[in-house]
Amino acid sequence: DKLGRLFVVSVAILVLLVALKGGLHLKARSSHLISNPNEKRILLFDGVCNLCDFFVNFLIDRDPAKRLTFASLQSKKAKSLLAKHGLPDDLSTVVLIEGDKAYVRSEAALRALSCLEEPWNYFYVLDDFPRFLLDFGYEIVAKSRYRLFGKEEETCSAVDHDPSGRFIYDDGSSC
Repeated sequence: DKLGRLFVVSVAILVLLVALKGGLHLKARSSHLISNPNEKRILLFDGVCNLCDFFVNFLIDRDPAKRLTFASLQSKKAKSLLAKHGLPDDLSTVVLIEGDKAYVRSEAALRALSCLEEPWNYFYVLDDFPRFLLDFGYEIVAKSRYRLFGKEEETCSAVDHDPSGRFIYDDGSSC
């Protein structure tokens, strides 16, 4: 499908950029983030965004160690976590909560990828690129995500993809 092809092309371009940069020690670079594999990691995502659902499903499929849990940004739990970390109630960014720290935009996405099995965790090397460039690209996609990828009427269609209990619910009716 179009979404999958776009994602693969985007990833291929990013891999090419990293390869051109050269000399990176991929295993050492990405594995240091998982120094505490038992640390609680919660990815907050826009539950009505099809692109966000695709990203969550991508993460679930490649995270057999279950290092990540998920909650919709529309949920009460997400709003509570955002307030706790001094972040605005903003649906235009993915947020990764790791212990006492919160990461947004490209940093959150890259850190989430670093939790995956090889070779997917190697994408964290993109963190070597200037943050303003990564966030600029992130913002372009974020602003046009509904137009390009569509939007669900109800929150969190991604939950149907994962029956293993990795989604955090407010009341059992939404994620």
